[in-house]
Amino acid sequence: EIRTPMNGILGLTTLALNQPINEEVRDQLTGIAASSKGLINILNDILDFSKIESNSLTLANTPTDLKKLVNLLFDLYQPPAFMAGLTFSTHVSPKIPPFVQVDEKRLFQTLSNLLSNAIKFTAKGSVKLEIACLNHVQTHMTLRFTVVDTGIGLDKNKLIDLVQPFVQADSSISRKYGGAGLGLSISQGILHTMGSQLQVESEPSQGSTFYFDLALTISENHDSTSRFSEMNTIDPVVSLQKIFNDKLLTGKHILLAEDNRINQQVALSFLKRAGAKIELANNGIEALALLKEMKFDAILMDVQMPELDGLDATRKIRQQKEFQLIPIIGLSAGISAHERNACLDCGMNDFLPKPINPEQLVQTIQKWTESIKTDEKSGEQYQPSDQFSSQSASKPGSNIIIDTPVSEHTSNTGPLNDLVGFDMKNVISMLGDEALTHHLMKMFIEDTQHLVKDIEISLAAKNFVDAQKIVHMLIGSSGILGAIKLHAAAEQLDLELRQARLEPQTYQTFQQAIEETRAVLINFIYPASSSDIAKKAEPELNYSSYIAGKSILVADDNRFVQQAMQSLLSTAGARVVIASNGSQALALLEQQHFDAVLMDLEMPVMDGLEATRRIRAAPKHHHLPVLGLSAKATDKDKESCLENGMNQLIAKTIKPDQLIELLCQHIKIHPTIKIPIA
Repeated sequence: EIRTPMNGILGLTTLALNQPINEEVRDQLTGIAASSKGLINILNDILDFSKIESNSLTLANTPTDLKKLVNLLFDLYQPPAFMAGLTFSTHVSPKIPPFVQVDEKRLFQTLSNLLSNAIKFTAKGSVKLEIACLNHVQTHMTLRFTVVDTGIGLDKNKLIDLVQPFVQADSSISRKYGGAGLGLSISQGILHTMGSQLQVESEPSQGSTFYFDLALTISENHDSTSRFSEMNTIDPVVSLQKIFNDKLLTGKHILLAEDNRINQQVALSFLKRAGAKIELANNGIEALALLKEMKFDAILMDVQMPELDGLDATRKIRQQKEFQLIPIIGLSAGISAHERNACLDCGMNDFLPKPINPEQLVQTIQKWTESIKTDEKSGEQYQPSDQFSSQSASKPGSNIIIDTPVSEHTSNTGPLNDLVGFDMKNVISMLGDEALTHHLMKMFIEDTQHLVKDIEISLAAKNFVDAQKIVHMLIGSSGILGAIKLHAAAEQLDLELRQARLEPQTYQTFQQAIEETRAVLINFIYPASSSDIAKKAEPELNYSSYIAGKSILVADDNRFVQQAMQSLLSTAGARVVIASNGSQALALLEQQHFDAVLMDLEMPVMDGLEATRRIRAAPKHHHLPVLGLSAKATDKDKESCLENGMNQLIAKTIKPDQLIELLCQHIKIHPTIKIPIA
């Protein structure tokens, strides 16, 4: 009678959460859903206790693989243990046979209660689950199941109260830790039905050891009718359609640290379709800056990035107490055991190879965030625009989702699946938009136009490290686009460069693959005059300008201005980094060198005037050019800018060539020709 209305409340709340609602209502409904689940768990415990009290609890012994059961318990409790700052380990004696006869569900329930309590009552240290063999006679054996923790411990005179229903050993415990006090009582009842009893050894502040012995029969029938499927909380396979329809990542705020803009775009589009909010960082330095500004549920961290790579960034994150528990999932085109171990050793929780399997990505995010409580709202967070469409992209240097219109050229609407040398099914299913897939192709054409030349420059200097980094990025983007031949050739080249060697045939195969891949894409995207487009795509995208190689910091909260500045200055050869407010700009200035700053006057968190005053307060920035940006650029604004330390105020309607010339003047560069910005 109680379960039926509770299931109704939970079901209707879940349906409501999948409707278009505002954030305040969503938070309230999420609270209702969490409370409903808590009540159902208490109800289930009471029903189990009632069965035990009335001696109506029955066992269903089946052939059970104890090692699999322990692995499931590890997968279930390792994330919350990690979030609590604990070490969780398991050990199963090698003497234990593959299968024993036992009620798998009730054994799982008992061990779950013990592990849950151990993690709950342990502030620091470790929790360990062990299964040992006490004796073995023919087809019978006695096993000892032990859970050891380094938690709060208990006085001996209070141990007797542990298994009493609705009783905590200390009345203050229920106030501090919560719980109905039924878990151990139910476990004792289950063990009594199994012919055993729960034993405990404990000392205050020294931890506790809970153990029980079971006399079991070795199973000769290995065709186990396992109940793992009903116990496992994560589906082994989640279809893309379910991910998108159910918005499985709704409410999750994720930081994506990735420098490859094709990988950025695919991840942005996919995760947004799955319901998540995303912030972008192009390297570890930007990721650290964003962590100081916002609260995140998880970080997706590319391993190889410029400025500060993913491994070093993770180490720096883990050194800060407030970020020790945030899940960090490594992303890399390298899939060797060495690279996986490097990710885990530096403090990452998990590792996913590129190209990313979308279902695996969602399950991994869910696995590591399900134990995190997100009751607090972060302060200033970027809210994706209601106008955000699937036709979106992120330029390098941007940490904001930006809308990128499809190119001025008319894209071919021919079937993507017919492209020679490509398997586009994965990227199409992830993006759900053919026009966006076309846009990614154009990005790939642009990004790879001088790639071979850059690799050859590095190889000529015998710089295998830089050459490998370039090829490594290509592995990810070619894999995303399904460029089969190029992806395989890049992987082989990457392998050899890591070993500081290069076979001529390997490089020749790679060159041929990238030329063929680019030719196929150019002919597909620009069928009318592919030769003219190819020519235009080459030199005009990299102007030989006088700001080429200069580092420009653009601080502006408007994503369209960000995109315009990014495109213009990058085309002129500059390196561009984007900040969304003055606070981010200050953080970036402390971490990187810049030749000039373009500073919007009005921004959230910290405006441009305040940021400029703080910049000028640092002696090392006294001569750094800071140019103000404003939509109005009135005389009053100009005076205010100069009074606060800016060099000049620029209207956002300025022509591109004029902006370049002004930057040249303030960086003390004197061009002799007019710079041809389209």
